[in-house]
Amino acid sequence: MNLKLVKAAALLWLHCGSAFGLETPYRRRAESPAPRKLTNLADIPILTVTAEASFHAVYDECNVRYLRQAGCSKVDHVELGDVGIHGNGHMFFMETNSDEVQELVHSWILNITKV
Repeated sequence: MNLKLVKAAALLWLHCGSAFGLETPYRRRAESPAPRKLTNLADIPILTVTAEASFHAVYDECNVRYLRQAGCSKVDHVELGDVGIHGNGHMFFMETNSDEVQELVHSWILNITKV
């Protein structure tokens, strides 16, 4: 495992998002030299779903920004609370309102596969 890469990713996650209501600035890493492009993912639709009580809520926006910076042009990010689905943690597909989350993901898939 590349320790430099792990440290860079940890710094990216540490400095992104808002944790416990405290706003922290987003920081992009590797501005110079330009970051590598994820060419194999560039045209693949990617959906990141974030639940309000998930430990990912702090840095999922950073992951989305990283993917966009790396050339992924079809990245969508949905925060469940913003679309009226509340009370979920990280394992939202195992929770009582998982049908709502499934409907959201299903509609996204249908939307991206329109011909």
